[in-house]
Amino acid sequence: MPCGDKILLVLLLVLLLAGGWQAGAAAAGLTLVQDGQPKAGIVLAKSPTRATQFAADELQWHIARITGVKLPFVTDDVAPTPGQIRLCVGESAATVALGLKNADLKSQEYLVKFTPDAVVLMGRDKEDRGKVVYDGEGAERSWPPYLDEQGTCYAVYDLLEKGCGVRWFWPTEIGLDCPVTKTLTVVGADVRRAFDYRYRIGFGDVMNFPDPLWAAGTVTPAKIGNWGLLNSRETHLFWHRWRLGGEQFSANHTFNHWGHYYETHPDWYGFGYPKGSYAQPCMSNPEVVAQIVKEAREYFDKGVVPYGVAACGDFYPVVPNDSGAWCKCAKCQAKLKKDDSGQFSNASASELVFTFVNEIAKQVRQSHPQKFIATLAYAQYAYPPTSIQVESNVAVMTCLHVRNWWSPAIAQNDLKFFDAWATQNRPLYLWLYDCFPQMIAKDSGYYAFPAFQPHTFDRQFKHFRACGARGAFLNGFTWCQYQGDFRYRVWGEEVVSVMEQLDHYVMFKLFDDSSQDVDRLMDDFFTRYYGSAAAPMKELYRQLEDTYSNPASYPPDNLTGKIYGHQNEELAWKWLGTEVRMKAWGTLMEAATQAANTPKTQARVELFRKGVWDYLVAGRADYLRKQDQTKKYAPGELWLAPQPASRQGDAARVDWTQAAAIEVWRYPNGTLSPRRQNVRATHDGEWLYLRFEEAGDPRKLVQGREPESGDRWEFIFRLYSGSFRRIVFSSDGGFQTFVSGEKQDGREVYSWESGARVLSDTRATDQWILTAALPLARLWPGGIKPGWWIKANFIRATTDGDYSLWLPMPKGFADLDGVGRLGLE
Repeated sequence: MPCGDKILLVLLLVLLLAGGWQAGAAAAGLTLVQDGQPKAGIVLAKSPTRATQFAADELQWHIARITGVKLPFVTDDVAPTPGQIRLCVGESAATVALGLKNADLKSQEYLVKFTPDAVVLMGRDKEDRGKVVYDGEGAERSWPPYLDEQGTCYAVYDLLEKGCGVRWFWPTEIGLDCPVTKTLTVVGADVRRAFDYRYRIGFGDVMNFPDPLWAAGTVTPAKIGNWGLLNSRETHLFWHRWRLGGEQFSANHTFNHWGHYYETHPDWYGFGYPKGSYAQPCMSNPEVVAQIVKEAREYFDKGVVPYGVAACGDFYPVVPNDSGAWCKCAKCQAKLKKDDSGQFSNASASELVFTFVNEIAKQVRQSHPQKFIATLAYAQYAYPPTSIQVESNVAVMTCLHVRNWWSPAIAQNDLKFFDAWATQNRPLYLWLYDCFPQMIAKDSGYYAFPAFQPHTFDRQFKHFRACGARGAFLNGFTWCQYQGDFRYRVWGEEVVSVMEQLDHYVMFKLFDDSSQDVDRLMDDFFTRYYGSAAAPMKELYRQLEDTYSNPASYPPDNLTGKIYGHQNEELAWKWLGTEVRMKAWGTLMEAATQAANTPKTQARVELFRKGVWDYLVAGRADYLRKQDQTKKYAPGELWLAPQPASRQGDAARVDWTQAAAIEVWRYPNGTLSPRRQNVRATHDGEWLYLRFEEAGDPRKLVQGREPESGDRWEFIFRLYSGSFRRIVFSSDGGFQTFVSGEKQDGREVYSWESGARVLSDTRATDQWILTAALPLARLWPGGIKPGWWIKANFIRATTDGDYSLWLPMPKGFADLDGVGRLGLE
């Protein structure tokens, strides 16, 4: 059935179901509190589930917050007080008497039912009756986990929103909006339903759900030291109220641990790659398939999970590493094809990957017919293969650039491969790149123009749901803030920014019920959250959304489908955050500030100013400053005198007194760095030799899990325009190679076999010396010869985000236009 027809069918069913339940609704309201006196009690089973306990605590707290009255808890073995309204939370003798049982409800289903003297609030709960502690430090550790069944919680939140008028727009008191009254009467319709999206996770790995850190007081980048973080209890309260969680599912890259097989089973590791190169396993090797089948069965039978594999519920993930380093054996290479689309999401490796996944799925189905292999439709294997039919016990999570649909080319490509999967009868999930544009900006060292797009989300999630999507994972819920003025240093904790507030509010409402009207949601948000300042704040947001989401805001090539990359600094501030627009938005910001007439409204407008507007102002100023600095610093040139004879790749034989030296270092913005370090470079016609020296105690160097995550030196370079290469050296002599923008045989290349010989000397107490010898024949495709120039830069980076460079890179570390040149004499 076409997805458009599915949308009509879903909407029709929603209307029919809604009408049926409303027929049973109580027309007259039930008064829970009258003139400050309790008229109701919260009825619980003598041994309620963990979800029921937490739901009852939430109900009691909110009613007390509205009325000042704390309704009593009553167990179901106590006779009801005559005339008292019963709020029956969770399954109890009272609900069983009405024919309502936990076991009769489907997964994640909940109900709200009105009778003349009671409201039943219950749902499918996990049979976990551990004790819940509602208040106090660490209380959240006793609450129901996000991926446990907790339908009773959902029923309580439904009543609080629809029957009591409560809203949770943001964590803590600043985001809570609810009426204040001495008399509370609830009126509502009977409800029995489940979420449209049964899996709703928005931060981190589902198996180890971390405490997401919300900014309690957002500040401008120059004052990042004043940053405050929300405590864990308030954080988890908010996530529960937004109803994160749901079905137990996971799919992510699963071969991070594969390197330990390199020594014992080198034929399992991707042929043609050195150890530690993050290569893919050999997907054509039946022994590799057998090993993964064994691991999957051990998980389903015993719950045993290999390190780095995020198995969950009925799903065992089989997903290639996050690289294009496909095994170079003849069988694997034969299943790869050339791609000329230019799109990140393509089909060049689909046949290889899904043939591999199929073989695993077939064998697992023989022993576990009700279980699934979970995988991604991602990057070079985004599209379904055309040569084979993917097995029915393969659950697919499509990786979609939902924040990049300002590019028609990306939007069309996303829809094309998603719809291709949607025609197949299988569990279908969404991996949503919510990390853009902020992740690209963070990595490249500039301020992003934030994404504002609730109407785009509305179109996307209605379409995805109508096509059968069961759930969604948000990749990159967070922003990193700059620490200090323009130093490319980021705060140690990633935070959810107020820039995401309205978009995520709309998003999770659509996960709950995708048929909702987004304009009504937004009207409710602005009216209730901003009060007297609603009009200017709504207009400001409307203009921000139109600027970011409208393809016409971008260069003309965007409308013709020629732009299909990410936002960059020029798009952000030359095309989106222009001088004219910033002036108009500043006027609206001031109008909102003047219109705010209560302390709470003033605080909310001020939060937006600090978390959004000040960021926009800083981003525009940073962009203009970089334009000036680009003109100020001319590219440097360094001639590398050759050694008198070949040193055969042995850096110990190099005469470093004849090498060119770099002794002045700068921060990315051009200001001088105080670090005491230097780099020496020379060559012998066959090898490039580098010597990195730094004063200081080597014992204080931090060793990361991989070279790029610890104290390191980097050599970044290119021969021609466009693509570039990096080699990163760690303090223990390890190294990694990276390639950006390069293709071989039509396929993206992510690393290269450098043949590097590296030695790190940390024996002294006051100096770290690292030497590297790099064969010129491997440095660039086709090699590099004496007499040639290389555009390059050297970078010393620390784990706390301190970068010192030979030449500044004010436009980010991917911009090699203004860096230096190394000439090989």
